[in-house]
Amino acid sequence: MKQTIKIDIISGFLGAGKTTLINKLLAEAYAGERVALLENEFGEIGIDGDLLQGSGITVKELANGCICCTLQGDFVDGIRELVETCNPERIIIEPTGLAKLLDIIAPCKKAAESLPLEINLVVSLVNAASYTPLINVGGEFFTNQIIDAWFILISAVQDIPDDDMSLAEIVESIRTLNDKAPIFTDPWDTTDGLTLLTAAEQAAVMGQATAEEQAAVKAGQDPHEEYHHDHEHDSHHDHVHDHNHDTNGFSSVSFHLKSPWTAEKVQGLAAIFKSGECGEVFRAKGLLPTDKKRALKFDYVYGTVKLIEIDFPGEGKLVIIGRDLKTDRLESYLKV
Repeated sequence: MKQTIKIDIISGFLGAGKTTLINKLLAEAYAGERVALLENEFGEIGIDGDLLQGSGITVKELANGCICCTLQGDFVDGIRELVETCNPERIIIEPTGLAKLLDIIAPCKKAAESLPLEINLVVSLVNAASYTPLINVGGEFFTNQIIDAWFILISAVQDIPDDDMSLAEIVESIRTLNDKAPIFTDPWDTTDGLTLLTAAEQAAVMGQATAEEQAAVKAGQDPHEEYHHDHEHDSHHDHVHDHNHDTNGFSSVSFHLKSPWTAEKVQGLAAIFKSGECGEVFRAKGLLPTDKKRALKFDYVYGTVKLIEIDFPGEGKLVIIGRDLKTDRLESYLKV
């Protein structure tokens, strides 16, 4: 009898810190395990997969799709491919920030009908430093990821603005959406990854029971009913792909970058984002080449910029997510 493969779902809205957490768990909690990652990106180009390739795990990216479209076919096939080719002990699923947890859990259960799989974790990350705007910007994506989580991990607790909600008020707000899932409020970047994994796995027992209870209440409802919606894809340029999502009006544009970047040029790009002249930019991430062997890892989340120089000999790339994005203005600045 084949060993059951654990599925760990690591979700969170745009910029919550999913890839950072996964890197931490790989280094501190999953050591010695055969681990594979299935990742869904909202944009045409994958960024996070490049950052995880060097960790010794198998990474399969499903780019250019919102979760409700991609998961129904490619996602189940992606799980099957990982199981058959990698024989993992654990599969990490990192969905796009624009995803509903039930849209992820359902195909996992579908795959488990014919494969030795079980959902082990359903974790949602919540960015405390941007909690107030997230409630307004994220809409049902943001709230759903809290409502259906088995374990909630609050990130950026040390970066909460003085004039914003306190951590206690954020927890109270989360509790109005989910009064059962444990909430981890300590700064998890300084907490051992194994401690985080143990806490999440303990929470999973209660989470599974809650999910079964909810399923019983909804008995008789078509489990695929909520997935159906119209979708539109427009290609405007060789290097740019617009992904238009009916819900909440989110779209993304993606760029391949060849020219070298400096920190000053990145700050100029961030200033354009903040000004609103290229649309409402909520999230941007990229690997911006400085030379043939180095790059700036760029993270922009609701006006906050993080920039780290890393070893990266690959192609430069940038993904921007927002509303009413003006690709011509972005192209002009990027000169692509």
